[in-house]
Amino acid sequence: MSWIKNLFTRKSTQDQKLDATQKESDDAPLSNSDAGSEQDIVEPQAAQNVTSAPKDEIVTGVNAEGNESLQESTDVQPAADAWAELEVAPDNMSASIILHGPKNGGKDISADDVFGLLSSYKIVYGINFGIISKMVEEKRYEEKFIVAAGVPAKNGSDGRIVELLPRSKQISFTENEKGNVDFKNLDIVNQVNEGTVICEIIGPEPPVSGMDIFGKEIAGKPGTMPPVPNGDNTYISEDGTKLIAAITGNLVYSQNRFSVRQQYEVPNNVDASTGNIEFVGDIIVRGSVLEGYSVKAGGNVTVYGMVEGAYISAGGNIQLKQGINGMGKGLIEAKGDVTSRFFENCTVKAGGSVSTEYILHSYIYSGNSINVTGARSSIIGGVCSALKTISVNTIGNRMNTMTTIMLGATTEMIEERKSLMSQISELERKLHNLNLDSDFIKARVQENALTDKHREILLRLQKEYPEVNKSLDECRSRLMVLDELISNNTSSRLTCRQMYPPAKISIGGEVIIVQEERYRCEVYYGDGEIKFAYR
Repeated sequence: MSWIKNLFTRKSTQDQKLDATQKESDDAPLSNSDAGSEQDIVEPQAAQNVTSAPKDEIVTGVNAEGNESLQESTDVQPAADAWAELEVAPDNMSASIILHGPKNGGKDISADDVFGLLSSYKIVYGINFGIISKMVEEKRYEEKFIVAAGVPAKNGSDGRIVELLPRSKQISFTENEKGNVDFKNLDIVNQVNEGTVICEIIGPEPPVSGMDIFGKEIAGKPGTMPPVPNGDNTYISEDGTKLIAAITGNLVYSQNRFSVRQQYEVPNNVDASTGNIEFVGDIIVRGSVLEGYSVKAGGNVTVYGMVEGAYISAGGNIQLKQGINGMGKGLIEAKGDVTSRFFENCTVKAGGSVSTEYILHSYIYSGNSINVTGARSSIIGGVCSALKTISVNTIGNRMNTMTTIMLGATTEMIEERKSLMSQISELERKLHNLNLDSDFIKARVQENALTDKHREILLRLQKEYPEVNKSLDECRSRLMVLDELISNNTSSRLTCRQMYPPAKISIGGEVIIVQEERYRCEVYYGDGEIKFAYR
């Protein structure tokens, strides 16, 4: 809104006298100083709310010559209505108004005038009608108020990956009941089971559009999604919210990805730095397994270095690249095959075959065959037992070291037989003690001298005696079956190039002691006895 000011003037008597003089100079050229300025040009005004000066504001004066003259009034101002000043923010997200009050009896501005001003500028969104009404009603002049505000757009939040499992297993120490720290069981393998959720995948939230004061929609930026760290043997759930292990194995974080491997590798020795190793899959030890430590695998075990007085267990095969010196306490157990350059002062239990170059003072049990190969292959001392065959160049040595060869019995059979013999011995001991108690109670009954304590013993005997008898009968029956199985397994063979005495050979329940040297022989069971065939 703009206002045009009118300037009203009256010529004085002196000015009238100057008209003639001015007329004489009309024809003379105008200099810059003679030209009137643009401000001096007054255009006629017929706009409303414009008032002219009243007659009583024209005063009479006296000029310097004493003549009476009329002087024009310079203090009279026209009336001016109140008006609104609009300011729009550069981003079109807000508009402010300052109300300027009326002057010289001008009119106050109305709320409709303000609304009309906003409408003329096409401001249609976020108008605060309450603020405008309050400004006008309370005549809050010369104050700036925000009268319209847009709604900014909301950018979508970025998606994220929430890792539920550690990228690597941290070494942890446990204490026993006495407060001693176990430095061997460090539990460093980061093992996961099939179906384990590795990460949660949280997708980006969509943006929310905004609106400026002109009603123009403002789009928000969509959120981004970081790459899902899915590696080998992992998968993303159907709903896209989870990263899941596809197999049971070792969880590895490498090259910004999670992978599950069926193999766990020890880069150096199994020692105090690693503690005992236990893993559901395969284990590879690039170094040695030191005395007192253990390696347990659900799959295969491969050791590139030496195995000392340690424990190695595998659900599959075991391969010792160098060999084992068990120091009388080393134990190797595998459901599959066991292969080693040598076995010395150790115990080996294999569900499958055992292969090596020599066996020295060890206990080897195979559910299949024992194959000792090489130009100098030998079995010296200890016990070698195989279900099917044993083949070797030399058995025993010239120092008369007793060597025992057993054929036709599996490791499980041997272990079960040992357990049965132990159980039978314990049950027989219990039965003997029960019989003694029974005899004592019978004597008290005959003497008619039973006390309450004796009656308690009697009740215990009545309960335990049949239970012990039943267990003893079951163990004896199982032992008979087991011995029969061992005795009937007579198809086993022993082949060797040289056998030094003394050698103990057992096949089909029969046992012989070889007291002289034998050469290029094959030992088997036939016609109820152990026989030798020579090649």
